[in-house]
Amino acid sequence: MAPLSDSSDSSDSVDIRIQTARLDKITKLLRSDELCLGAALVGSFAKGTADRVSDLDLILYAEDMNVEVLADRLREFLAEDEIFWSFSGRHDAVSVFTKTIFLDFTSAEFSVVGTSTGRFRLRRPFLELVNKENVLASLVSDLPTIDKASFPVYANGEQGLTWELFSYLKRLRRAQISSVKEDVLRLAAEIARTAT
Repeated sequence: MAPLSDSSDSSDSVDIRIQTARLDKITKLLRSDELCLGAALVGSFAKGTADRVSDLDLILYAEDMNVEVLADRLREFLAEDEIFWSFSGRHDAVSVFTKTIFLDFTSAEFSVVGTSTGRFRLRRPFLELVNKENVLASLVSDLPTIDKASFPVYANGEQGLTWELFSYLKRLRRAQISSVKEDVLRLAAEIARTAT
């Protein structure tokens, strides 16, 4: 597996170890789960740029009829750690997601995607965690990675607001003040728009 962090700060290293230990347990669980056809780590951990506040970003693939069961199994597994906040929802009829903030203020976000959907093609870089029958090969895209700054604000309404505000705190810690200010203004405008 490629390096998960370039961080040299000792406090970052401790918390990166918390996340990498969690990732090791998740990987072991998914490799032993017959419903998980493929799983990949994406985001800053896959890029090797993870820091203290980076979340584990996972994309899992399952047969359409097994998406909910696999998602429930992973949610149940994550609940073994103390959770501060968690939210689950749907991308579409055969794709679900869960966003979790743990009490130690590490976080994880995963999507379980049905293999029949065209959504969630893997974009490089990613780290392969599970690849039964080479399923990931057919799911890789040559398109560039999606920039999180281009994501819509308030996409999950009030239910997702905690995650959104938490992501702003993470970006502020990284001194991304200008982009956070822009997103807070966009968020306020979207909240005002939807309140009327």
